[in-house]
Amino acid sequence: MVLDNEALQPTELDIYYLMDTYFNLEMLTEHTCSQCGLLGGTGKRIAMINVPQVLVVHISRFDSGLHKIHHYVRFPEHLTTDHIPSGNGQSLSYRLRGLIVHVGSSIDEGHYIAYVFIQGDWFKAEDRIITPVSWHTVSKVKAYILMYEI
Repeated sequence: MVLDNEALQPTELDIYYLMDTYFNLEMLTEHTCSQCGLLGGTGKRIAMINVPQVLVVHISRFDSGLHKIHHYVRFPEHLTTDHIPSGNGQSLSYRLRGLIVHVGSSIDEGHYIAYVFIQGDWFKAEDRIITPVSWHTVSKVKAYILMYEI
């Protein structure tokens, strides 16, 4: 999903919506066939052959002009693979173990903050300062990278 023009886009999105969009069939209207060389339409779809033990979800926070995209993306503590096409069709459940947030206005500047789940509790790690936080606090951040584990 292209989020370049923020005035026309919602400011809150759901991770499952983004996954559906990412894994949706994309029609390529002017594609040259690698077998016969003819120009025509074809479809492209991304799927996972093997579902990984650790799933890293990167949410693109910068547009093509390297400007920051500030949309909030709602993400669950427990993620299922129902929205990820896989070769074997099996559905798995992942547990969020950590995430990274970028604080700053562009890709050229900023600061990174990590949130990690350790032994049943969430912690915010910012430089040398580590503080306990609630899931409610974690769920409200504008995540850049999400790390889930089976």
